[in-house]
This record gives sequence, C-alpha cells and structure tokens, in this order.
Amino acid sequence: MRIAPFLGMSLLLAISPLAVAADYTRSEVVETIQQSPEGERPDFRDEDLSGLDLSGIDFRRADLHSIDFREANLQGADLSEANLNLGLLNNADLRGADLSGAGMFSVVMDGADAREADLTGVRLIGDLKQVDFRDAVLRDMEAGADMANQSMGLMNTVLNNADLRGADLSGSVLNHAYLRYADLQGARLTDVNLMSADLRGADLTGADVTGLRLGEAKLSGAVFKELTGFESVQGLDTVSGWERVQTSRSR
Repeated sequence: MRIAPFLGMSLLLAISPLAVAADYTRSEVVETIQQSPEGERPDFRDEDLSGLDLSGIDFRRADLHSIDFREANLQGADLSEANLNLGLLNNADLRGADLSGAGMFSVVMDGADAREADLTGVRLIGDLKQVDFRDAVLRDMEAGADMANQSMGLMNTVLNNADLRGADLSGSVLNHAYLRYADLQGARLTDVNLMSADLRGADLTGADVTGLRLGEAKLSGAVFKELTGFESVQGLDTVSGWERVQTSRSR
C-alpha cells in the first residue's frame, strides 16, 4: 500500500520535536483574528502555534491548513467550520472544543484529549491513535476511507486504541477505518457504517448498535456484550472472526 506524499510529510512532521518557539503568542493570535476583514477567514495557514494556551479562542471558519497545534491547549476553543486539513494536533488539549463541520483531511492527532468535544459533521481522514474521545459527540462524521483517491493509496481513519467510551457516533461513516482495541463501551453506534472496518480486539460492551452496518468487518477478539439493538445489526453473515467474538445476551 502506498502512502500519499502529503500524508507522509504530515507523519514526518508529527514525530519531529517541537520548534523552539511558536510563530505567535496568544495575544498575537487574538489580535490577528480581531483584525481580519469582516467576512474573511482568519488566515493561519502553515503557522506554528504548538504549545500555546489557546483555550476558548474563536477560530470559527479560520483557515488552519497545515497548522501545527501539537501540545496546544485548545480547551473550549471554537474551531467550527475551520479548515484543519493536514493539521498536526498531537497531544493537543481539545476538551470541550467545538470542531463541528470542520475539514480534517489527513490530520494527525494521536494522543490528543478530546473529551466532550463536538465533531458533528466533520470530514475526517487521519491518524487518531490513542485519542481520548470519552463522551464526545461524533455524529454524522464522514470518516470512511477516501475511495476517490485510490491512485494515492487507500487513506483510512486510524482509531486504534482510541477511548470512545460513551461517545455518540450516530450516523457516522467509518468504512475501512481501523479501530483495533478501541474502547467503545457504552458508545452510541446507531446507523453507523463500519463496513470493512478493523474492529479486532475492540470492546463494544453496553453499546447501542441499532442499525449498525458491519459487512466484511474484522471482528476477531472483539467484545459484543450487553448490546442494545443487536438484532438490527447488518452484515454479520459476511464478517470475519465472529467465532472469536466474546458475546452475551443482548437487549
């Protein structure tokens, strides 16, 4: 499998050390936003805002393409409808942040804390390993594999070892996503598309799986206990590893 060149560069930057200093201070970020012409997006393309305290700042509709938010404090920030494509958010604090409607193509945010964040309607492809999404809202996300860019290599959303306990993923598309050993206990997975997803070792105990689509998913070692709506799950006849799934009586 080939990896798209720009995704490879994002991954390279993501694992490199943080710069000595960010390009802005917090006050300079606020000033830049306030001075943006009315009706135009604040422009922070390619800027380094890593490590800054940006909590509560209004980045609505901002152009944050290729932004470096690594280890930044974005708690409670408004990033709704922002362009975060190719952004680096490794280990960022996104607790309670609003990312609804944001573009997040080829983002890297492994290790981020996104508890109670709102990612409703996000277009998402990227590396989200070990992200803490507890009680986050992830409704109607488009996070399935980018089937239109096969020539660049299949690009998937990676949520391996992510903590999704109590998260609401209703109506989201996650086909071909990697959720190996993800913790989905008590998650709301109603009408979610997980076709061809890799759920090996994932824990769905207590999840609401009403209308869940699992066609051709990999399930070996997964835990399917105390589920709500199990009788409506689609595609179980085509999954692999069902004989090694831990099950119990479902509601």
